[in-house]
Amino acid sequence: MVFHLKKHNMTVTVTHGNRFGPIVQLALGSEVRTLQRAEFTDFLLSMIEEGRKATTEYLESLGDSLQRRTGERRGPLRADAVRTAGSSTAYLGDTVPF
Repeated sequence: MVFHLKKHNMTVTVTHGNRFGPIVQLALGSEVRTLQRAEFTDFLLSMIEEGRKATTEYLESLGDSLQRRTGERRGPLRADAVRTAGSSTAYLGDTVPF
């Protein structure tokens, strides 16, 4: 199975491999890395975590920027805040009626 991420010039190839399970090859440009399934899973989870951290830092910087421009002092933004249909804020893990 082959996946092409053209925006990043990346190709991900998954092959049956050996008795230890599938092998994943990541090709970025002309460089290729071969990973076992567990290594690929760790890599993918690390990428997701780093992306989440970067998004949280970006959103916090937007909140800081807004506070400086408006002069309003508000509490820190919570990364787990979710807007609900009733326009009140709920947090992940809270029980929200539908």
